[in-house]
Amino acid sequence: MVGVLAFRPSVRLVLLAMCALLLIPRVARATLAWGRRVRPSLTRHLSGVPVAVWILLLVATGWLLRCQIPYGDAQGIPDSIQAGQTINHKEPLDRLVTSFVYRVGHRLVEWDATTAIALVNTAVGGLFWLGLWWFVWRRRIAHPAPPWVAAGLLATTGATQLLFGYVESYTFMTVGLLATLFLCLEAVQDPRRPIWPAALAYGLTFASHLAAAWLAPALVATWALRHRGAMKRGQPAPGAARRAIVEAGTGFAIASAPIALVAVGMVLAGVGLSDFSLATFGGGDGSMFVPLSTATTRFERFTLLSSDHLAAFGNQLLLVAPVGTLVALVGWIGRRRRPDAPALVLVAAAAGSVAYAFVFNPDLMVYFPELGPMAEWDLLSLPAVPLAFLGLWWLRPALQGDDRWSEVALPAVAISLLHCVGWLLFNARVQI
Repeated sequence: MVGVLAFRPSVRLVLLAMCALLLIPRVARATLAWGRRVRPSLTRHLSGVPVAVWILLLVATGWLLRCQIPYGDAQGIPDSIQAGQTINHKEPLDRLVTSFVYRVGHRLVEWDATTAIALVNTAVGGLFWLGLWWFVWRRRIAHPAPPWVAAGLLATTGATQLLFGYVESYTFMTVGLLATLFLCLEAVQDPRRPIWPAALAYGLTFASHLAAAWLAPALVATWALRHRGAMKRGQPAPGAARRAIVEAGTGFAIASAPIALVAVGMVLAGVGLSDFSLATFGGGDGSMFVPLSTATTRFERFTLLSSDHLAAFGNQLLLVAPVGTLVALVGWIGRRRRPDAPALVLVAAAAGSVAYAFVFNPDLMVYFPELGPMAEWDLLSLPAVPLAFLGLWWLRPALQGDDRWSEVALPAVAISLLHCVGWLLFNARVQI
């Protein structure tokens, strides 16, 4: 709830009251009916504005409201880049791009690495908005969910903060995750579409940050669902097994190519690959995971199943995806049909990313005890988009046939928007 501090008490009361009113079905339906009446007028006035202009406006907003609070490695990364670091083994492509932009900009206008990183992450946010428009409005991947519902839930997670001048290294991963999931859904919905675009998007995402390894189950699920017939017992179609094997090999090769090229480049540049080890990925104590039963170093704040860790983990999910988490948890209840193939892909992505957020050891909490779990909220923001996407998919059957969907969709988007805007303003140190 920290984001609501960005609203003055009177504004906060009004906004919360509006969201509460939208939870009343009759009010939600009346609001939607009003929206239908004013939509033709808005469409006439706004349809002539190119999509590029809207994206540029969002990017400009991201820069004007960029984050002013130094979470996590917001100081360490700029210091490393200014000290001459060109690549990092945990986020190779991300660090390579930001260090290059810093050097070019520093030579031209003498900006510091913090400004360069914030600029890169805000500009990469433009790719996020472009991808959202392309897949939601043009390709209608989430059909029959109205585009405003799909965009409203996917664009308002807590991870949206990463696109607003955030000084860290997770923006590329967030954008790549969105593209990977959309391409996986396309591939699993239409067998005529190849799987290699999703594999390439995932490979680039993994090369930008190795934490994306936890999203691999989504790609595996996509492949398995495309070739269910070849894997069942009995007599599959002629050549089905061969096609499945070829596609698996091709997808693996394409997904591996970006990180392989990065590794070759590091060897040729003399950087070496010795830091690609488990000991370097766990932070200060070399431990990747929260200890199961005993905390042995100062970097291990709690054990896996302790109440403190469960509380921190729950708060983390509610920070990065409050509505997505709640809808993903309860959206399947009462369903009479089995989940469709896209839902299973999203379940795999959400499960992998949530497992990562639960077991990974966020040791920077020790360095910033005043922030507690929030010190590493960005590192553990991976589940934001998969959970919001899964929640949206659970809603889809309710978004057709009658207006009952408005009773859930409209307040869900409103609450998610309120949470996101408050979080953005809070981190920009702006109060309204």
